[in-house]
Amino acid sequence: MLKPILDGLWPDIIVDDRQVQDVSGSRRDLTKTLAFRNPSPQLVRALAWNQPFVYVQIGVPRDEEEVLWIGAQ
Repeated sequence: MLKPILDGLWPDIIVDDRQVQDVSGSRRDLTKTLAFRNPSPQLVRALAWNQPFVYVQIGVPRDEEEVLWIGAQ
């Protein structure tokens, strides 16, 4: 699911695979009631369409402490 999305970002957004440090993805059933914390305006518009969509958020890597599945045990 993620590889075609990443491939679509090349070469305009991602020039080299080494630029990508973290990738995560999820699929949600939008027919259920979902709550989003601080949704971006783009996400709000996409949710209003009531159609399947792909939402990509690009930013600086999170600190390991902020990622639930990474960190000291």
